[in-house]
Amino acid sequence: MDLSPQSTGLPRIQPILEFLGGTTILAVLMGLPATLHHYSTLSVPIALLSYRRVLEAGIFPATLLVIFLIYLFWVERKSSKDKPALFDLSSPAIPFMVPAVLVLLTGLVAMYVWLSWAIGRGLVRPIEWVLDGFTLSDRWTTLIGLGFVIIVAALVVARIRMHSQGTSLTTVEESAKKIPEASTTRVDMIYGWLLKPKTLKHSLFGSLAMYLLLPPATILFAYLTKTTILLVGLPWPGIFAQEVLLIGGIFTGIAYAHVFSADLFARFATSKNKETSEGARSARRVTYTVFVAACITLYSLYIYPHLPRSYGGGHPEMLNIVTNSSAIPEHLKPLFTADDGSNIYIEDIQLIDKTTEEVIFCKVQKGTPTCFAIPNSSIVSMSWCGDS
Repeated sequence: MDLSPQSTGLPRIQPILEFLGGTTILAVLMGLPATLHHYSTLSVPIALLSYRRVLEAGIFPATLLVIFLIYLFWVERKSSKDKPALFDLSSPAIPFMVPAVLVLLTGLVAMYVWLSWAIGRGLVRPIEWVLDGFTLSDRWTTLIGLGFVIIVAALVVARIRMHSQGTSLTTVEESAKKIPEASTTRVDMIYGWLLKPKTLKHSLFGSLAMYLLLPPATILFAYLTKTTILLVGLPWPGIFAQEVLLIGGIFTGIAYAHVFSADLFARFATSKNKETSEGARSARRVTYTVFVAACITLYSLYIYPHLPRSYGGGHPEMLNIVTNSSAIPEHLKPLFTADDGSNIYIEDIQLIDKTTEEVIFCKVQKGTPTCFAIPNSSIVSMSWCGDS
């Protein structure tokens, strides 16, 4: 009887088993730090942390991360074969680049709006000094500044045209070509250094520059967009709070930096030079490690505490419970309402975790969390609101 790996079909299912094993390990790596940090923040003993809770906390983010990594592997394979420019329409990274272009455009528009407001403020301020009680809203100040810029630009263009009438056509054409040619040369140098490097060393510098520049640039453009919308008097969605913009900007910037780096290194991973190809593969492994570590850190510290429990997060669910008084420690009983019998009513208590033997609750009073566990057999009833 032949029991070799080929006869049992193990080589065929080995990639599937490795994929499932890697995803499980990633789920543990995502869930364990998040739950440990959450429990330590609430001063809950780590011994009460269950394996089920760790897996629940890591499955959802690990699944999203695996899908994104699969997309990156596909981008690398296409880039190593076809070697398209990152912003070419044939590049597989284009679907991921479109949001980046939108963020960049909104940030640039926001910069021009703020510049118009500053110019308008400089024009309106003297009038406000002269006329007591005269004030203009930020929206009208911005419009005045924008109108002033348009008028000045029109006058400059008219002046250039008038000047060109007294100058030979050849001289005007030569002068007009110098500025765009010089600008194009500088842009091509920066574009080639960052996005189309000729050596692996340049790719390493480009990758490092992306990791250092893209996160703060994304945050800056996001804040410019928010402040500009508020400046002109438009409402800003409450879901995009300051912390959301900060954490989202960091994560988005790191994700884009990783896509850039993966695309850069993929071009050298198939090089005929053995030293270059091995260096590119080592650099690629480092970037993947940095990206996964950054995802684990951001998820553990900022995303997991606010993620709903239906997605495995640690956002508390508010409950009202009735429990046997014998299950509550004596020093906590004065905090709750007791009836004439042997039950205690606890309102607006946070559900932290539930095991087969007990339920972990947390009661926040005056900003101080007090956590305790109650045996399942001691809970008489629980009630909750639909939006908890």
